[in-house]
Amino acid sequence: MDLGAAYLNQRQSKDAQEQFTQLVAQEPINADAHAGLGIALAEQGNHEAAITEYKSALRLDPQARGVYYRMGISQARLKEYDEAIASYLKERDQTGEDADLETALADAYQSKGMTQQAQEARAKAGQLRDQNTD
Repeated sequence: MDLGAAYLNQRQSKDAQEQFTQLVAQEPINADAHAGLGIALAEQGNHEAAITEYKSALRLDPQARGVYYRMGISQARLKEYDEAIASYLKERDQTGEDADLETALADAYQSKGMTQQAQEARAKAGQLRDQNTD
């Protein structure tokens, strides 16, 4: 886990993918390993495979922090905006409000043509950023 995470931190997603793939093979019920593999795959642009890994992680640990957010990013990259919005909202329900999450949600709403919701999410992101700088 630690080596895979270190590779991700150094933007070496191929090496991270190898580490997490080995870990998933050894420990198929390790939610963190599936999430790490998903991140490595997403960083390489393989969003479909990343979503599969995120779903595996959530099946194993429905409360995994940040996984719905990352899944939403991959879904948005695949132009699956309804799914991305649903993922972002699930993340918000689980972990609370976050400026980056609200910004991603706003982008997904905007891509769907949901201008009012996008404006509200952007305003919320701004408020959250302002709170964090106080």
